[in-house]
Amino acid sequence: MSSSVVLAVLLTAAASTTPPALPELPRGRCVLDETGSLRRSTLEALQRLCVDLNRTGKGQLVVAVVSDLYGRYDIGDLALDLFRHIALGHLDRDDGVIVVLKPGPPGKNAIRVTIGYGLEGGMTDERLRCLLEEVALPRLREGDRDGAVIALSESRKALVDGP
Repeated sequence: MSSSVVLAVLLTAAASTTPPALPELPRGRCVLDETGSLRRSTLEALQRLCVDLNRTGKGQLVVAVVSDLYGRYDIGDLALDLFRHIALGHLDRDDGVIVVLKPGPPGKNAIRVTIGYGLEGGMTDERLRCLLEEVALPRLREGDRDGAVIALSESRKALVDGP
């Protein structure tokens, strides 16, 4: 078999491989906790934050705690695919925010915030990095997943919603 035929077969096989289906948000909810690692009070507080932000009309927030990367390369790819899958943000404004956490052993948690283009004017990559480093990562290092996602979500709401 020639090398071009082998390459064509490999490319066809790679192109036909689709990643596993993404998880769905529970109907009427903006928080997904696949791992069951968040306390009930945390889930309720996050739901309130999401609903309150949506009511302002200034953005939409979703928080997802996932058990798997669903065939994606990293947490960033998963966050972007979930953002698109959920169709996050108000129509024609792309003002959505998604916080995705994949819990792991201490020091091995993966967390990502992805924002819609409609919010990027005030949300630079540097600002997001600082937010993660100052608000979420210290809590995750202490094993406080609940505190990390609440503090990050509250900060994101404040940044989108204003003072």
